[in-house]
Amino acid sequence: THRQPIGAGEEIKNNYGACRTNLQLLLGYGFCIDGNASDDMPLRLGIPANLSKTKRGTFRKTGLEPTEGFMLSLDGKIPPRLLAVMRVLMMTDAALLEKAKRVGAGALKKEANSEVPPPDDPGRMALCALLQEELQPEDTRDLLGEIQVLDMLRWQLKTKLQKHSVHSTRSDARARFANIYHAGQTRICKAASATLQAMDEDYRRRYGFPAQVDNGQEAGEEGGEEEAAEVDEVVEAEETDETAYEPRPLKQQKTSR
Repeated sequence: THRQPIGAGEEIKNNYGACRTNLQLLLGYGFCIDGNASDDMPLRLGIPANLSKTKRGTFRKTGLEPTEGFMLSLDGKIPPRLLAVMRVLMMTDAALLEKAKRVGAGALKKEANSEVPPPDDPGRMALCALLQEELQPEDTRDLLGEIQVLDMLRWQLKTKLQKHSVHSTRSDARARFANIYHAGQTRICKAASATLQAMDEDYRRRYGFPAQVDNGQEAGEEGGEEEAAEVDEVVEAEETDETAYEPRPLKQQKTSR
């Protein structure tokens, strides 16, 4: 309700809220804002068709959900639950069972078909908290696991970035707002990627792993054929087209520690 008189041709302003993302504005009102500080980007991981019983039990026990919509923003912060889910997907069953035993979380394979434990279940809270911590290289089953977790997330963001690296040359309002939306998603992708890169560099520096080089090989590593371990999870786009992305084959990395 406007309590003041409004003259003919005078602009009428509306309050759309202080925390609307560009996607909400675009879908709800047909426009978006360049440099919107409240903008975010959803990242959703799919469930591999051949997910092991141990990993299904881990997700059920902890309440972690691969299909959860993980929201990224301009601050570049990576949600701890997103890292935890990716660690479960990347770890071996043996490593997961060992971690569950360490915190008394019970038999994970049995959990796959059991009822979901309550949120305050001690085993659930302990295992979930442990999976939100970075993998340690002294655990031989997790060797290089954390680097692979960060690498896979960077690849997923790179795929998202390619999707949003579009620019319409049309001058109509629809194309202009689409460009603003894609530019905002690109900034969020780059901010999150920079965080993951910094985490990778810090991890390598602390534990003495070779630095990553631009050509995708580690410094001092010779080229050649190596076995690739494919990860079956797929990023599902949250936008209206629901585009699915192809998984990235991960190359086994050499270590000399």
